[in-house]
Order: sequence, then C-alpha cells, then structure tokens
Amino acid sequence: VLPVAVPHAALAERLCDDASGLVRAATLFDLYHPPQPGAGIAAGERSLAYRLELRDDAATLTDERIEAALAAAVQRAQTAFGARLRS
Repeated sequence: VLPVAVPHAALAERLCDDASGLVRAATLFDLYHPPQPGAGIAAGERSLAYRLELRDDAATLTDERIEAALAAAVQRAQTAFGARLRS
C-alpha cells in the first residue's frame, strides 16, 4: 500500500535495485484502488501487488536467501516511498 502519487514504474525500479543481484524483475499483477477508504487503505492510497523474479546464476536459491531478498525489497519500498504491506 502506498500513495497514489507514487508511479508504479518507480516502485518496480526500486524493488529491483537489489544489492545482492537476486531480484531480476518486478511485475505488477494486481492493482486495487478502493472506491472509498477501507480495508487498510486510506484515502489517497492504493494497493499494488508485484511478482518478483529471483535468480542466482551461480547457486541454488535457498528459502533463507529468498526470504531475505523479499524482506529487503519490502524495506526498500518502505524507505523510498513509505509503502507498507497490506494486512
């Protein structure tokens, strides 16, 4: 969930800005903009859902590495745009 003023391309770019190099792509697959505030989304906000492509050409990805990469992507979105996970 983030402000409607944040362009989806800017968020996708930030999600892919991964120091570990594991995040190869971020594809928007769902956009929810409620007609009125509710469901954890305030006025002036929208919910975007992304599919992240993770890949390491040199090693098999473990659950721990995947979870760390996803947590880091969420943290980048929070830091850059004030995004939060929708509960």
